[in-house]
Amino acid sequence: MWFDQQAEINALVDFFRGQGAAAANFGRKVWQTFEAVTFAKLIRWYRSNGWTTTIENPTIHGRRVFRLKYSTRGDPANFSYVRCARDGATVQIRHQLRVETYHNRSKGKRVPRANIVCDVAVVKDGAYDHIKGRMHVFNTDLITFAEAKHMDAYAELIAGFIGLVHELQPSRLRRSRNSSSPAFPGHPLPFLHLSGICHDSGEGLKATIRRRRFGINVFDARSPFV
Repeated sequence: MWFDQQAEINALVDFFRGQGAAAANFGRKVWQTFEAVTFAKLIRWYRSNGWTTTIENPTIHGRRVFRLKYSTRGDPANFSYVRCARDGATVQIRHQLRVETYHNRSKGKRVPRANIVCDVAVVKDGAYDHIKGRMHVFNTDLITFAEAKHMDAYAELIAGFIGLVHELQPSRLRRSRNSSSPAFPGHPLPFLHLSGICHDSGEGLKATIRRRRFGINVFDARSPFV
């Protein structure tokens, strides 16, 4: 597994400069930089599919600052996101987004909320504007998502991702691949994004995903996203 962090940071600086954002902080740790790479690749996907993308930056100490969210903590109002628009539809790409699970039933009750933080998520526009701190976005506002892992993959990691999909969007596991009526047409399928490669057991599990026609993807260094 090889991931040139400095080269990726340089590429990210150039990419976001081209989007009109003066950005320099793409994480001290390699996994943080890889999350930023995944975030940028989703922006590229939407741009290449005809969406107009606009980076929305928070105001910090009186000025607009590009700032990604490298932690599950923090008020989302203090971090950057991307608004995508096409044909009257608008969505947001968010980093480290807390999302309600599909099976959550804690609404209005004094029980722990069932939610999961997605590394990168695409949600309906405005879904997160009123939320602060550890509050979650409603599951019905989640369109798609990506998990970024700086590692090689064995079957266990991919199985964990399948479990995550079951908690967030179980309909993706109901033979939805290549369906004529996908849940969210015009958007990428949820995917696991790896900096390394899938080992034999991981490739074997990927094969069963295709055979079962799950509406998810696994991308690695040998089969990259975008």
